[in-house]
Amino acid sequence: MDIRCERCGTEYEFDDNRVTEAGITVKCSSCGHMFKIRKKSFVLTEPVTPGAEEDPGAAKNWMIRKPDGQMLSFKELTTLQKWIVERKVSREDEISKSGESWKKLGSIAELASFFRVVDQSQPTMSAMVPPAAPVTQPLPAVVPPAVMPGSPVAPYPTAPGVPAAMAAMMPPAPVYPAGAAPVPPAMPSVPGMPAVPPMGPSYSQPGMSQANAMPFSGAPLSQPSIPAAPPSYPAMPPQPPAPAYPPVPPPAGDGRTEPDSWDERAAGDVEDDDVVEKWRRRGRRKWMVIVPLLVVALGAGAVYLLMPEKVHELWRKFSGGDEISALALQQFKSGMDAFMKDTPAGYDQAATDFQAAIAESRGRFAKAQAALAQVHLARMERAKDRIRAIESRWQALQAEAAALAPKEGKEPPAEVKAKQAELAAEKEKLAAEREALAAAGRQEQDAAERAIAAARAIEAESFEARTAQAQLLRVRGSDRAQIDVIVAELEKIRPQDPDLLFLSGAAAAADPAARDTAVRLLNAAIESAQREGRPDFLRSRCRLARVLIDLKRLDEAKVQLERILAQSPDHPEAKELLASLAPPPPPPEEKKPEEKKPEEKPAAPAAPADYDGWMAQANRLQERGRSQEALAAYQSALGFKPDDVEAQSGVGLCYLDMGNYSAAINAFRKALKQNPNYADAVMGLAEANRYLGNKDEARKYYQKYLDILPNGPEAAVARRNLEELK
Repeated sequence: MDIRCERCGTEYEFDDNRVTEAGITVKCSSCGHMFKIRKKSFVLTEPVTPGAEEDPGAAKNWMIRKPDGQMLSFKELTTLQKWIVERKVSREDEISKSGESWKKLGSIAELASFFRVVDQSQPTMSAMVPPAAPVTQPLPAVVPPAVMPGSPVAPYPTAPGVPAAMAAMMPPAPVYPAGAAPVPPAMPSVPGMPAVPPMGPSYSQPGMSQANAMPFSGAPLSQPSIPAAPPSYPAMPPQPPAPAYPPVPPPAGDGRTEPDSWDERAAGDVEDDDVVEKWRRRGRRKWMVIVPLLVVALGAGAVYLLMPEKVHELWRKFSGGDEISALALQQFKSGMDAFMKDTPAGYDQAATDFQAAIAESRGRFAKAQAALAQVHLARMERAKDRIRAIESRWQALQAEAAALAPKEGKEPPAEVKAKQAELAAEKEKLAAEREALAAAGRQEQDAAERAIAAARAIEAESFEARTAQAQLLRVRGSDRAQIDVIVAELEKIRPQDPDLLFLSGAAAAADPAARDTAVRLLNAAIESAQREGRPDFLRSRCRLARVLIDLKRLDEAKVQLERILAQSPDHPEAKELLASLAPPPPPPEEKKPEEKKPEEKPAAPAAPADYDGWMAQANRLQERGRSQEALAAYQSALGFKPDDVEAQSGVGLCYLDMGNYSAAINAFRKALKQNPNYADAVMGLAEANRYLGNKDEARKYYQKYLDILPNGPEAAVARRNLEELK
């Protein structure tokens, strides 16, 4: 579709698919004029009053107002086309749809082609008129009047079939006022032929109805009526086009610019609806909104990854969650201090404080609910440990009673009967205690499950609540794989959390093949609690002591138990374990009638006198797990060779076994200064960094050990630990 700007004449070509029935508004890129085009048999524009609203559902008629006040109405624009061809309307008639703003048909560029067709049909009709009787004087020709100032000048429309370039070269045709259309002058009189009257718009063909007759708007002529010419009379050639008149500026209006197209408001009333410009602005506006949103979203995501707990806390605050009072927070802190003592009395005090904090916060304190669940789980685990000890003792009593049973049906002596009765009474007592502990454990489990459910009802993704959930699975004896799934998710939030490390270490301790890993994780939990400024993690120390006893590392277990009792003298489990490590008392000596004097034992061997002697003694002590004595022997060896790599590495291994990881790291680094590729020192440095949670350093030295000894004795351990640290 070819469209021309009605102000400056610039022509545009639009794809027919873009022009709809509702129309699109176009802004001329040359003069800035805005107009709207619609998909019709032809395009018509109408001014719209700014601010007027149209009802899209109402179908209004178009109105035509003639100069004499007569009103016509129509719905379809094809009707207007028909009326123009039938000369029922003229250029001076005005058109409107709302009745508020009127516009002359002659000033609408889209209708100019139809008026031109009517104008071009006049010479043909006049040529068909037969010659009249000869007259002596020709009729005066009608001279076209000059165009009045202020008369609008309409450009030629692009006629169908005419190229756009040719149409652009055509001069604008003048638009005449009513009754002033030019009439060609009369042909001169030729001797022997009748004079031909001038062509006027008032002649109509015979048989044409009055409604279809073309109105005559000029001055009346005195020429008599002429009968119609026969059909065989030749037609005259068309007259040359009328001269072009220069365009005249439009008259001054009432101060309001009236748009010259459909659905267009005055400039400044609506935003620019130019199709191309609109698309560009829409694209710019889109990115002006999307870019800030992306920046905000990325920033929020980064903050959540770095501080997820803080984000959850802010979300609860802004989403209307209840704020925890200062009193509830103080009660929670007091409960945590009591819980860290790891004693039955401490558990009771912690449960009381946590319940008070929950009541103070009206049940909306998720951390207190999760901590209360941990108290119940600690009691449950203590009961299960006691049940295992009872079962072990019961089996020992059963074996002892079986040994006292009489053989071959003989009556046992009185002393044996008394011993059997004593054993039976103790077994009965242990069985009753076991039943009571089992019932208490079930109650503690139910209470823990309720507290975890309450915490997750307040905050579904609470770190503390999910940690308590994993702890419940461990104490209940669930598969370690289920626990590892939860732990892996929680490590992404707090990779070095003491409670999480304790959970992982205690879960690994249940697997005999993973007890070395359990030692590392439990030590890491203790170190992490110290870094966070918490009280000593006695619960983790007690579990570590149990694992060390299972590994036959009794000296190290004794060190851990002594530290527990130094801070919590009433710790029952530490007392029991430490007592089990004491050597049993010697049996009473039986008097013999002839007792020989004991042979004198040889004196203890003298201390080694050289480096080799001290190294041999230190290695033997180290293999027996006597790390403290081995440390002294290695240090004595260093007195002979201060720069010896093997002795210095032995010192580091002793510190590593004793849990003094910082001292171990210093000793291993001294050894590596003398020999950077000493494998034992490299492996020891990797282990010490792993226990301290320095994953990057641990991976570095594990890999270095594999580079030095890819098939060394510790290569499998190094590879496994590398996989765990990824």
